[in-house]
Amino acid sequence: MEAKPSAVDVISVCSANGDIRPLRFRIEDEAHQLLRVDIDEVISSREIQYAGIEAQIFLCRATV
Repeated sequence: MEAKPSAVDVISVCSANGDIRPLRFRIEDEAHQLLRVDIDEVISSREIQYAGIEAQIFLCRATV
């Protein structure tokens, strides 16, 4: 399966100190159906500068 960039919708929760934790995301598959994926575990996260904008990247374990 070839990995290609695509936009996803994400539902997340923010703590009082500003930490973000993703809960689930939605992505379109090859048949153009929307799949809802629940995130089981956040393995790691890191902050990056992407084209001058601060962003966070999450590596998650999920169940499809």
